[in-house]
Amino acid sequence: MYICVCNALNERAVGEAKAAGAIRVSQVFAYFGVAPQCGRCFEAMQAILSPVDGEPAEKSDGGPLCRVAGRRVG
Repeated sequence: MYICVCNALNERAVGEAKAAGAIRVSQVFAYFGVAPQCGRCFEAMQAILSPVDGEPAEKSDGGPLCRVAGRRVG
């Protein structure tokens, strides 16, 4: 299933970035050399990156602001 339609990132791709060490949404985008667009994927992507208990893997460092969604990435 696609997680980020804007950048064609599916569950497998997000899992690949996670296996490579990504713990923040911004790190997934950086891993693939793409940028966030609409922001609709953030929650689903964070759920994949999070530990089993559903809590964020790490608190956001106030990463870059998505220009469309007006939210912080990561």
